[in-house]
Amino acid sequence: MPAPLTIPPAKPVIAGNLLQPCPPLPPATDPSLAGLLGNHVAVAESYQHCAALHRALADAVRGQAGIITGSTPAAPKAGP
Repeated sequence: MPAPLTIPPAKPVIAGNLLQPCPPLPPATDPSLAGLLGNHVAVAESYQHCAALHRALADAVRGQAGIITGSTPAAPKAGP
């Protein structure tokens, strides 16, 4: 009688761009009100981009829960 076939579990695959660290926040270089406001907007945009990548990474990990734990994968959450 042949030995039973054993299939190793699939390894989760996460997109490489989701594994990159967030870039440093832009420093304020212009002390004028307009310069500080522009920097604030740039920091907020950078934060939103990083938050979206982090949310996508968390969704990817939750979506692969079925591969990792055998449970039903969770559906990705909609972004803001």
